[in-house]
Amino acid sequence: MKEIEARAEKLESDGAKESELRALQRGTEKELDGVRSRFAEERELAKQAFTDLRGLHSRQIIEDEVLYREMDFRYGEYFEGGMGANAILRLIDRMDLDEEERVIARDDRRQGRPQAPQCATSRQVLEASFHRPVLQPT
Repeated sequence: MKEIEARAEKLESDGAKESELRALQRGTEKELDGVRSRFAEERELAKQAFTDLRGLHSRQIIEDEVLYREMDFRYGEYFEGGMGANAILRLIDRMDLDEEERVIARDDRRQGRPQAPQCATSRQVLEASFHRPVLQPT
């Protein structure tokens, strides 16, 4: 800001035309609008990161990479997370797949949905596939 004021003073002292001063003012206003816009976006991202952190639960997947990076930057000491195939593999390794299979079957029976047997079977097939040896991503 001080640089802009100094430029304006120099233009005035050099006897600059009114059009040159207006051009400087327009350029300055455009630059300030850009700064305000970026600030508003960053502020909104920080708010969203805090809101999502408060609602964060185990095994939650955050699909927005920019949001995840902001959360990790600001609050990374409060949660453990990761990106990519290695993060998914670590998540699967920590799961008790037998217990997950029992919970899925119990929930589907409890809800009494007509499609529950199909859904349970699909989920159980998926769960069972994780029991097989897996190639490690490189």
